[in-house]
Parts: sequence; C-alpha cells; structure tokens
Amino acid sequence: MKKRLISLAAAATLMFGSATLPACARNAEYSVTYQTCENGYVIVADTKVEAGEKVILAAHPSAGYKLTAFLVDGEVIDGVSFTMPKKDVTVSAQFELLTYSITYVTGDATVSGNNPDTYTVESAAELIQPEIAGYEICGWYTYCTEDEWGWDIEDFKVTSLEGLIGNLTLYAICYNPPHEIENEYNENGYCYVEEYYGQAFYGDTIDVTVVPFEGYELDYITVNGNRIEGTSFTMPACDVVLDAVFKPIIYTITYELDGGTNSPDNPDHYTVEDNYITFADAEKKGYIFQGWYYDEGYSQILSESTLNIYAPCYNITLYAHFVEEFEEENE
Repeated sequence: MKKRLISLAAAATLMFGSATLPACARNAEYSVTYQTCENGYVIVADTKVEAGEKVILAAHPSAGYKLTAFLVDGEVIDGVSFTMPKKDVTVSAQFELLTYSITYVTGDATVSGNNPDTYTVESAAELIQPEIAGYEICGWYTYCTEDEWGWDIEDFKVTSLEGLIGNLTLYAICYNPPHEIENEYNENGYCYVEEYYGQAFYGDTIDVTVVPFEGYELDYITVNGNRIEGTSFTMPACDVVLDAVFKPIIYTITYELDGGTNSPDNPDHYTVEDNYITFADAEKKGYIFQGWYYDEGYSQILSESTLNIYAPCYNITLYAHFVEEFEEENE
C-alpha cells in the first residue's frame, strides 16, 4: 500500500510540474523613477519595464528653456531612449535657456541709449523708452497700428523684458494728445482761438483772433506768460493760457492857429483813458482868442475849451478863432 502512494505522488509531480515552471521564461520588471528636474520635467510610458526593453523618454521644458540631454542614473545618454537594464533606474533631464532676438522699429523716434538685441526669460532689464520731442505718450509696443490710437493698445506696451517670451519686434509708438487752450480775461479786449475749439495738438500753428475794445489796440500776446511775436504761435506739448495785452490808441490833436501861437500846455495827442482835456488859449498879437472850434468855419465850438473823451475816439483838428481887438470893442 505504501508503495502505491509513493507512485501516485510521483505521478502527480510529473503531471503538474508545468504549474510551477513557466512555459516561456519572462524577464523581471524593474522600476523607472523620475527625478525632479530644474526648468522642466521628464515622462515615460511605463514605470515598470522588463530588462532589455526599450524605454523612450519625453521631456517638457519650462517656458523659455530647451532640452539639452537626458540622464539615466546621472549619466548622459545619447538620444531620447535607452535599453532597460536589470535594475531599477532614475531618469532626469538637463535644460538650458533659450535666447530670443529683439528687433526695434523706431520710425521718427529716438532712443537715448542702447537696448539689448537678445534676451531670455530670466531677463528683467528695463528698456530705454523711445521719445519724440513734444510727444507726451511714447513707448515700445508689441503691436502697431498706423490708423488709430486706442487706449486698449496699452495692453501691448513693453517697459521691461520681464515676463516676455519669444522673438520680439518692438514698435516705437508716440501719441500726440490734445491740449487745452484757455483765454485769459482782459478788461480792454479779448482773444480766442476759433479753429480748434479750445484744443490743439503739439506742433499745430495756432492763429489767435484778437478783439480790442473801442479806443484800444493789441500790444502783444502771451502764451503761458511768455510774450510771442505777432498773433500766431506753435502749440507746445502742454495746456496753454492765452492773454492779450492791449494798449490805448494814441489819437493826434492838430491845431490850426490862424497865425497865432499855441500854448505849450496843450497836448498833441490823447487816448481813451484821458477822460477829458481842457485846452489853454492860443495867442495872437492884436487879436482876442474866441475859443477852439471843430471846424474851419467856426460853427461848432469846443464848449469851455474842454474835450470830454468817450468812445469812439478819433484824430481831431482844433481851429483857433481870433477877432481883432477893435472889432470886439465896436461890438
């Protein structure tokens, strides 16, 4: 009986031996571990790979960087794949900065210094901004439009290289904003700018209309307190205040003396600001002065020899009227 049991055990061993030994031998699987990389990361399809299998690596550089090499257990490999050894491995990658170019389109603008021609994502240099004399708003923009200016274009303004990426073309865009024109009040007249409705742009030629009050004329115009020549000026890059300074017109007084002599106290001119003038008598030997007249026929006398001055004013001629002394006695 014992002999039979041994035979069954042997038979079982022969029958089921294939359950403990694989029909086709398989290589053992080993782990692929990712190592933290600076400025990017590495991925593989499987983290468990049989020895002898080909492992293909993929890299994802951070923005502004590029892959330079893969490493397996700290050793640089050739290409992007390796054959899995009979051990666990750690993979990583090396990355380096990309260098981008910068092209500047200046147009009429100038730049007082040198800006870099290249940069990386680690650059943070402040750019020297372009400028055009008199233009208030000027800068570098990644977008350019020749037809119109909109404040949304400020979204494209560049003052620093920080945060930028890719090859750049920077456009110098300068904006000429409108400026206000204010007229100063003057009691002897006023001035204004009709064409621009109180606004003008830097560089515009501004013609000033001057309206003096009766008896006055323009002396000069000031722009922000500075005297200008004539009645036009070039608009500066700022708001301006116009002021017209007036002076009284000088009117002449001509004397027709009929052979007599005038008093040295009588003026040869007057202005609207004189209010009134009382004239002294003229003299003529053998004659008696009868008064000053406005006309040669002595029909319109200057009452009490006093000229009351009020607008409108004008050049005047005064006629001295004399009568002989005996004529007055006979009368």
